[in-house]
Order: sequence, then structure tokens, then C-alpha cells
Amino acid sequence: AMRAVYTQQEHWAWAIFDENMKKDGGPKSLGWSDDMSKEIAAGKVNTAPTLKALADAIGMNAAQLEETVAKWNKDAAAGQDTLFGKLKDAVKPLNTPPFYATRVVESNLGAQGGVKIDTNCHVIDVDGKAIARLYAAGMVAAGYIGPYYPGSGTALAGTVCFGRIAAKNAVAEKALT
Repeated sequence: AMRAVYTQQEHWAWAIFDENMKKDGGPKSLGWSDDMSKEIAAGKVNTAPTLKALADAIGMNAAQLEETVAKWNKDAAAGQDTLFGKLKDAVKPLNTPPFYATRVVESNLGAQGGVKIDTNCHVIDVDGKAIARLYAAGMVAAGYIGPYYPGSGTALAGTVCFGRIAAKNAVAEKALT
């Protein structure tokens, strides 16, 4: 779902939830107050008795929100998220007022990019040639992830994989005399 948020022009979306989700511990998992009174007072969370009123409060098309929630509830009844493929246990109906909305903003979890490398993890110079005895791996090496961080463990997998390749090639070199 965050990939879809990243593609939004302003890189944010609304998270909509209901009283049942609030009672299931959502506020605590975000570090919020149990009843969200502080967050509501601060304007971080909007609340309303109906989806239409919630849409009006956040400046959203009410018919579109109601249609989206109806689709979500249909998916929840079937136990399958047909839009984003969320796990079955995460697909619960949104039908218990009051309803809540909070802004979800994508963020950068770390620098991506840096020096270019070849398939042996040699650092490549501005002319496209490998720099002797200089290797790079992990997040300091550009190009293998793309413009956004796709998910948990991605940086670790790249670091381990490319780190092993760099180490193997560095160890195979003859010592300078």
C-alpha cells in the first residue's frame, strides 16, 4: 500500500478506520493515547459519526469514500484484499462508528544511491571503468533498489549479497608489493 502512496502526487493518503480498529489497539501501536483524545484535539486524527461526515471533514469526495469502504467491506467478508493483497487477518470490516481518518505520509528510510558498481562490486569511475581495488556494497552502492525503499529487509539482503561478492573479489586479488 505504501507503494501506492508513493505514487500519489503529494506522496500522502488517508488511513480510514473505525471504532473496532481503535479498540483493537491501533492507537497504542502508533504511540498514541488510548482514546486518541490528544490526537483528535491536535487535529492529527479526524473523527465523525458517518463516512460522509468524515469525508466532508477531511475534504474528500464522500461518494468515493463510501464506495471504497463498501469494496473493502466486501473483501473483508470474503477474507481477501483484492486491491493490495493484505493478509487475511488484516482485512477486517469498517462498519462501526465513529469513523476516524489520519494522514499517512511516505518517508525516506535511508539514503539510496551512491557510487556505481559492476556485477563484481568494483566501484565504477566517471568513464565507466572499474577502479582497481575499490569495492562497494549495500546502501552505499547505487542502482539495485530504485527510487523508494520497497520493504523490510531489502537493504539487509542487498548488503549481505553484494558484501559477499565484494569480499570474494577483494580476497582473490594479489597483494600490492
